[in-house]
Amino acid sequence: MDRNRPSGLLQAHTRENTGLLLYPDGSCRASLCCRLPPPTTTSARTEPGQRSSCSGNQVFQPGRINMLDQIHLLAAVTVLGVLEQAYFLLQVIYARRRFGISPPNISGPPEFERIFRAQVNSSEYFPIFVALLWQAGLFFHQGLAAALGLLYLYSRYCYFVGYRASSSERLAPIYFSTGVLWILVAASALGLLHFFLSHYTGLNVLRLLAA
Repeated sequence: MDRNRPSGLLQAHTRENTGLLLYPDGSCRASLCCRLPPPTTTSARTEPGQRSSCSGNQVFQPGRINMLDQIHLLAAVTVLGVLEQAYFLLQVIYARRRFGISPPNISGPPEFERIFRAQVNSSEYFPIFVALLWQAGLFFHQGLAAALGLLYLYSRYCYFVGYRASSSERLAPIYFSTGVLWILVAASALGLLHFFLSHYTGLNVLRLLAA
């Protein structure tokens, strides 16, 4: 009998969630499938030419689901941010048609220049916002980063609407959005510091702060 294969007289057991087969010699080896199906009363045999249900494409990957659980809020906020940027861009296009200003001209009536400036300013800060959003969400806390991201997007919308109406009405929203960015900076820095110290030195910064 080939000792490298499980014996037909002995049951091959699988440790739960480990995908290990128990061989007759007492050794455990990794299985291609993550779990074996539970024993049934009728044994199903694979006919010649029939594909086995235990194929590489059907291996369950729990790590992928766990990863999506850690980033789904960040992804949703990012999509909202992209849609907001698209809305600002459309407002500039409508303003060009309204005031008859063709690209690449960027000067015109004060109403157009305010709309154009609000869109440009928002697009300049958007990459900074996205980078800080994902760093804070991955290394600090996803829920907190997503909530701060929503606040930032709302303040940017208020900034655009206020700037379109008057230059003075842009100040309060821009100050608020800048404050949100600084909070994201602090969360990102603290999360990265905790990761590097815990990974390389074993020091838990968050526990020290909580104590």
